[in-house]
Order: sequence, then C-alpha cells, then structure tokens
Amino acid sequence: MPPITSAAQWQIAPYETALTNYKGVAGTNIGCRLGKCDGLLWLTSFQFPVRMKHITDGTSHTLMIGEDVPIQNNHSAAYYANGDYSTTEGPLNLSFEPPTPDVWWLVMTFRSTHPGGAHFCAADGSVHFVDETIDFTLYQQLSTRAGSEQIAIP
Repeated sequence: MPPITSAAQWQIAPYETALTNYKGVAGTNIGCRLGKCDGLLWLTSFQFPVRMKHITDGTSHTLMIGEDVPIQNNHSAAYYANGDYSTTEGPLNLSFEPPTPDVWWLVMTFRSTHPGGAHFCAADGSVHFVDETIDFTLYQQLSTRAGSEQIAIP
C-alpha cells in the first residue's frame, strides 16, 4: 500500500501532509506560468472561474481530473492538485527509475500504476481509462477547454 502522508512534499517539508493521487487538469501548460491555463483547474483558477459555457470543446471531450503517483512527484499534496505540474506537458505515464519526484519540469504530467494507462474524469463526470500510447497531440487537445477540438476521449 502506498504512503498516505509525506514529509517530502516540495515547499512543505519537513511537515507531514496528506497525499492525493488525483489532480485537476490545468491543460497543456500554455499560459499556466502566467496564471491562466487552457484547461479546467489550476492554482489561480478562482481568479478566472471556468463556467460550463467556457468549455466550448464539450464537457464529454475535455479532461477534468487525472491520476498521478506520489512517489514519482513531490507535488502530490492537496495544495498542488491544481498547479502547473498537473498538465499534459509530458507524456502520459512518464515515470523514472529511480524516481525523480523533485524535478518538477520532468514530472509535469499524469501517471498511474495501472498497466497501460491512467484514469481520467471528463468535465461531464464520465470516467475513462486513457491508454498511455495515446497520440501526444490528442492527449494535449483533450486537456483544453476551448481549443476548437471536439474529439472523443479514446
């Protein structure tokens, strides 16, 4: 069973904090460093609320929440569940052995311990298992809310 708390989370160490395997999908990381991501949930999204009408790609075509693995990413506390390390900037299921959980620019993506992919919840509430061999462009398009792509989640 994986740990449920950690004292190694970035900027929180040495304080013990609860971990999460689920993160909001901030999008492709385009604009995230400027505070306004192209996905649904990010660190300052309270300043730019995303309403259903803003999801012009369609709620069934837009990823909202995805899986991550805390041992692979020291941004797995609830405080980081919607930061720019919750993007599709890297390939799905990108993992390192040994893990490099503090190297945030390498772990900014979603991953799971499931063989072959990871689970995502779409904006319509449906849950999908996305194969890790998904085309990278398609993966990124599914993470945006208004990119003019109405693509079914494979």
